[in-house]
Amino acid sequence: MISSQDSDEILSRLLKEHELIDSYTKTLQKYNNEGDKSQLQTHIVRLIDFFETDLIKHFAIEERYIFPAILLNSPSLENIGTTLKLTNAHGALTLEAENINDALKVTLENEQAISNQLSEHLQGFMEKLKGHAQEEMQTLYPMVSRSPQTVTSICSLLKSKK
Repeated sequence: MISSQDSDEILSRLLKEHELIDSYTKTLQKYNNEGDKSQLQTHIVRLIDFFETDLIKHFAIEERYIFPAILLNSPSLENIGTTLKLTNAHGALTLEAENINDALKVTLENEQAISNQLSEHLQGFMEKLKGHAQEEMQTLYPMVSRSPQTVTSICSLLKSKK
């Protein structure tokens, strides 16, 4: 049996990842607005790592564990539509992150300043990512919190993957 402490810990970890997205967005916007290319480049290196590890893992956890648990325990048309919409958004965000990563790596390898076009693209992407995280906080996580069975399913699936 999964304890409520375990389920709270898992959900808390996922919610913290959403806070991390918000933090990256604010930090990058700050250095972009200040025109501090050096600090922006330093944080872009961190952002590349975030894209390549944390963001992909976060999407995978949602798609492999949270979405199926929601649909298993609450298979309404609304929930099906929401999970499909969020899955499609994950795909679009992943593709855009990969394109930005490629451009950022070239910029860093050539020790160039970040172009205004790339800065604008990055800022727009981070706004999309922040909006996506907010949408999940408003739609996905309430679905989970309303259903103790869903939380138990998620915890069981996550524990079985270890």
